[in-house]
Amino acid sequence: MTSLLLIGAFVFFAFMAPPKTTAMFVGIALLVSLVVKVSAQAIGNVSVTLLQTIRAVAFSLFFVTLAMFTLLSFSLGTGVTEFTGMAAIAVLGGLFLAYTLGFAVGLGTTLGASCGIAVVSTIVSGLLFGLGSRLA
Repeated sequence: MTSLLLIGAFVFFAFMAPPKTTAMFVGIALLVSLVVKVSAQAIGNVSVTLLQTIRAVAFSLFFVTLAMFTLLSFSLGTGVTEFTGMAAIAVLGGLFLAYTLGFAVGLGTTLGASCGIAVVSTIVSGLLFGLGSRLA
């Protein structure tokens, strides 16, 4: 079912976005998925397919979006608009937990292994994007 939702979201995006943007999105999604696949095999000792890694990245983004909407709802309901000190650390921790939970659900790994996969894949993907932007 999640695969059908991902395909539907991509088809909608492909119709709305220019072809160059769609091609760039596909390239970035494949690059991140390959990094997650290698990270999952190295850290979690699990063999995953490319579709499972795409689903895990989508779950991670979905859970972070859900956490952000929850934070926005809390902020609008209470009037708290600034998070500083320990509150900021709690917000960042919650967002990281949501991001990590997406990998745990999508890849079927433990939360500890998913934490390592999330950290490594984020750092490596960020370095590859930085390298790619300097070369382009």
